[in-house]
Amino acid sequence: MKTKNCKNLSLSTLRLRPTLENSRPRSRRDKEAFNSAVLVVIVICIYVSSFAWSWGTLGWLIPSEIFTLETRSVGQGINVAVNFLFTFVIAQAFLAMLCHMMSVLFFAAWVLVMSLFVYFFLPETKSVPIEKMTSVWRRH
Repeated sequence: MKTKNCKNLSLSTLRLRPTLENSRPRSRRDKEAFNSAVLVVIVICIYVSSFAWSWGTLGWLIPSEIFTLETRSVGQGINVAVNFLFTFVIAQAFLAMLCHMMSVLFFAAWVLVMSLFVYFFLPETKSVPIEKMTSVWRRH
């Protein structure tokens, strides 16, 4: 199947979003709604990029460093399953929370809880070989 123009193959073709010419605001109320929508998209992009750069990787990094050799494969398997489960739960709840603007407070509270948990309950693993992790946990 030949297509003359690749621009036609987009999300607007699938009717998932309106085309740009149909989404231009016409009244003052539409302009305010459009500006609010643009602001929400920008804030979400900033949040996602900040999270991916900071806390997003730690869900994979910390479990790979703290498990001993004997428990590493099982621990990483459980970590992946729990990570996928909560990613699904968050994706399902995010839009409903966003409509009430509760998502900002909810995720900010969880970042605080995660920070306190890491500070108080996880041992320092810098320059510790994996073979010594059992002794690190015994001392901790």
